[in-house]
Formats: sequence, structure tokens, C-alpha cells
Amino acid sequence: MLTGTPGLVLAGLPGLARMSWNAVPASAWGGLIYSTLLSLVAAYVLWSRAVQRIGASRAARYTRATPLIATGIAAAVLGERPIWHLVGGALILGGVVLGNTQFRRTIPAEG
Repeated sequence: MLTGTPGLVLAGLPGLARMSWNAVPASAWGGLIYSTLLSLVAAYVLWSRAVQRIGASRAARYTRATPLIATGIAAAVLGERPIWHLVGGALILGGVVLGNTQFRRTIPAEG
């Protein structure tokens, strides 16, 4: 975010200068506030709590579910038919299950 944001802001400045801010509907502002609070603030709070509770390595496994959830939403809301995405989703879930199974293994005591 630190390295990408300045470039995106610079690339967007010409469009921002030409923007008619009075023409932006209230629903667009509501969408901006909703997406900012939900996807940025809530997501980072939940992520931080997950890292504190289960540890960084276990929490990182669940980031693989992001494309799977996005595909599910795209299928439900936009009516997309993501056949190959389902195959990828199965692989994602398999990796998470495998990772959790391997994590729960107990290490034999030395002796």
C-alpha cells in the first residue's frame, strides 16, 4: 500500500481535477463509506485479532480463501458461471485443510 498508493494517486490526479463533485450521487458516497469501513477497517481489525488468537502462520492460510469468496459472490450477485474457479476453490480449501491437519500434528517428545 505504501509503494502503490502514491503512483495511483498521481495517475488519478488529472481525472480528479476534471471531476464534477456535485454530480456524484449520494448512493456513491454511501458506497464509498461502506466499502471503506467494511473492507478496510473491519477487515484489518478481524485480521489483527485472528493473528493474535491463532498466530500469523495459521491466519495466513486463510488469505487463500479470498479468491474463493470473491468467486462465490460473483456467482451469486453477478450470475457468473465460474467452472474453473470451482476447481481452484477446491484446491484452496484442500490446502487450508491440509495445512491445519499438519499444524495439529504433535511432535514426539525427545527422549
